[in-house]
Amino acid sequence: ASVSSKEQKKNPVWWGSNVRRFGRGSRKRVNGEPEEIEAQIKADKIKMALEKLKEAKVKKLVVKVLIKDGSSKTLMVDERQNVRDVLDNLFEKTHCDCNVDWSLYETNPDLNLERGFEDHENLVEPLSGWTRDSENKLHFDEREDKYEVFKNPQNYYLWKKDKQTLKDMRDKDKELLIEENFCGTSIKVPDLEGALYLREDGKKSWKQKLFLLRASGIYYAPKGKSKTSRDLVCFVQFDNVNVYYAKDLKSKYKAPTDYCFVLKHPQIQKDSQYIKYLCCDDPWTLNLWVTGIRIAKYGAAFYNNYKTAVKKTSSGSAWANRITSSTGSSPSPAPSPSLSGSPRPSLSKLLSFLHPVYFTNLLPPPISLSIFISILLLSSV
Repeated sequence: ASVSSKEQKKNPVWWGSNVRRFGRGSRKRVNGEPEEIEAQIKADKIKMALEKLKEAKVKKLVVKVLIKDGSSKTLMVDERQNVRDVLDNLFEKTHCDCNVDWSLYETNPDLNLERGFEDHENLVEPLSGWTRDSENKLHFDEREDKYEVFKNPQNYYLWKKDKQTLKDMRDKDKELLIEENFCGTSIKVPDLEGALYLREDGKKSWKQKLFLLRASGIYYAPKGKSKTSRDLVCFVQFDNVNVYYAKDLKSKYKAPTDYCFVLKHPQIQKDSQYIKYLCCDDPWTLNLWVTGIRIAKYGAAFYNNYKTAVKKTSSGSAWANRITSSTGSSPSPAPSPSLSGSPRPSLSKLLSFLHPVYFTNLLPPPISLSIFISILLLSSV
């Protein structure tokens, strides 16, 4: 490859052909191009490969979300998204209003349970605990109890007062209550206490005990003991359990009333001795305990979720008003969430034969899923 400059000038055709024959490295040396460019290209390719590998390792789920009008939406969610992200996606797909009551919640027919997901939660993690033969469902609906504590905090922090006094409380006093209990150095948990019915392990009999709510968990006072801290017995701590509304336990387990809630680990999907069943006298008491447990378990994250939801609602209203003012016409009512009619079969219908959660963790997932959906679309034509 060592050719003098004179020989290059004498026979430029021969030299040019040999540049092509010797390859890109020889051409770089002749033309004087910096070798750093090739190193940068190689580094970019390595970076891109690492990013694709990282993306391939992200767990993804295709989920079927049921809507209250009987329709459904099929979404892909991954472990980097929280419930708030999924809600925003559903707002865009359903064109519904963005009020703070919209919620994602799961139902478990085997245990007769349901639970609303908190907006900061990772959705993939709890859904991954569902078994393939599970009848669990994921719903998108409005639930007034989601952030009721921030609309009427007096019902939870002043619950011992008579209901008329609570009802007549001014908005300014409500704001002061929220500031006092949620805006300090730590979140204050409602000082709940009262008699609840506890289902005995593995039996259909229920015993009444005096329970007290604390920031660390639920405690009860043994028979003949006082409510002082030294006499209290820890019933459950909130680190590894979630709170669920329970339905039809009166017929299933002979519960004293229909107003029950359950504390269990999210991975438990069948009846187990580790599930705690509690029963209240009325729906008011049930709502007090479930909301109080959520405050104790999630603390500041619970309040931050509410503020984010309010901000989302405000921005949505501002955008609607801007459109109205620019067009000069009154806004049309928001349509109810539903699937738009289309001659082409929807993805929801094509995947209707699947379990509500279709697990895909292949390498790389985007390719495998796209091929899968393409096959379905072709087969439906």
